[in-house]
Amino acid sequence: MSNVTLRPSAPAGFTAVPPANADVDFNRRWAAWQARGLAHDRVVRQRFLVVILIGAIAIAAALAYGMLAA
Repeated sequence: MSNVTLRPSAPAGFTAVPPANADVDFNRRWAAWQARGLAHDRVVRQRFLVVILIGAIAIAAALAYGMLAA
């Protein structure tokens, strides 16, 4: 059976390489985030209108039934 050990730190001489241009990546991700937010807002607004419309129809149907049944 072999024992696996983990290094407590990075190897000697190791340096993390930063992205070439972090701002370009940030701007791309930020634009994608905003686009997803706008799409989500549009879907929520459409669903809200559908719920309001169905509620209005249900109330109108209940009122009509109440008036005609009496």
